[in-house]
Amino acid sequence: MLSTNFSYIGNAAYYDLAKELASMGHEVDIVIPHKAGEKKLEKKDGLAIHRFQYMWPAEWQTLTYGSGMWENWRRSFMARLQAPFLMVSFLFAALGVGRKADIIHAHWVPSGFVSLFLKWIMGKPVVLTVHGNDIKKLPKWFTGFVVNNCDAVSSSHPDMLAAAMELAKDKTKVHDIKNAVNFGQFSGLDKKKVEKIRDEFGLKGKKVVTFIARFVDWKDPLTFVKAVPYVVKRHPEARFLAIGDGEMMPEVKKKAKELGIEKYVFLTGRRPEVNAFLSLSDVFTALSTLQNVFSVSIIEAMMMERACVLTRAGDTEKYFKDGKDCLLVPVADEKALGNAINSLLDRPALRGKIAKGGKGLIKELGFDKESVMGKNIALYEALVKG
Repeated sequence: MLSTNFSYIGNAAYYDLAKELASMGHEVDIVIPHKAGEKKLEKKDGLAIHRFQYMWPAEWQTLTYGSGMWENWRRSFMARLQAPFLMVSFLFAALGVGRKADIIHAHWVPSGFVSLFLKWIMGKPVVLTVHGNDIKKLPKWFTGFVVNNCDAVSSSHPDMLAAAMELAKDKTKVHDIKNAVNFGQFSGLDKKKVEKIRDEFGLKGKKVVTFIARFVDWKDPLTFVKAVPYVVKRHPEARFLAIGDGEMMPEVKKKAKELGIEKYVFLTGRRPEVNAFLSLSDVFTALSTLQNVFSVSIIEAMMMERACVLTRAGDTEKYFKDGKDCLLVPVADEKALGNAINSLLDRPALRGKIAKGGKGLIKELGFDKESVMGKNIALYEALVKG
């Protein structure tokens, strides 16, 4: 039996994978950075969550969380100074927790580097999952060293797989395994929670359009807000929910005020009940300027049969087909986005067709629970058996 899924990255995929492993009877420990006000050790969802402190006092910890490590690193010299303390504290926490592990699963290239010490000292096999900026932005000599010393590398993203394949001397260690999502949210909804949200934002009898992402430039929350006037002119009953937070929040609020659309737009901040918001949605939007393959929020929206509007960013058009499983619009084009939303609100039949097509595509691509968990377990077992 696997005893530990060792993870570090602020990506929902690792937590959902860990929860599924725990639900299958595996003992799972997670090691992540501490945040002021949080418990150092927490038992939750069948998991043991160990949070390591890397600066004192805790309020000084600014490298992690917030807008994300890369944004914090880019914007703050003080955050950059904390990197060595983060890595050293991470290593000591990992050594303490990892002793009882059968397998170490790292979800970030630097956490893969830390995990290698557990491999060298304790003989623990290490799986590294790459999600994006880690393998793209770090020096190739460093990412190559980590990739080639881990026992296996996986990713859900084609471009990340290609990058890992380019670095790996042994190509057979690179695996295409899709991200886990919160599979449990699709089997039933808390109706009271849904109705509470409907009442909170006055959504009864309204058409609902959602955006769920961090408020950073490449997720483009600004275009979401700028598209609102094109929709409410035709659909005054439409309401727009922007769920998330980040450095662009003040700019987004300012733009909504400038456009005079504040009564149509709700900036909810971070909310944990994503499935409840999706259940209330008629249209879901993902507006990345860089890549939509494969965003967890898109997967969740399509699994819940929400009609999606996506930008033609990165490899999006290789996997998603306009008019079949989504509507595709140019990047940062608020008029095109507004027109696409209007098309879906105007035509329930098209909305239903797109929603069913999206759900079919996600299953076809291997994002269903059986495929995701089966591939992960098979990989763990192969490495443990050696």
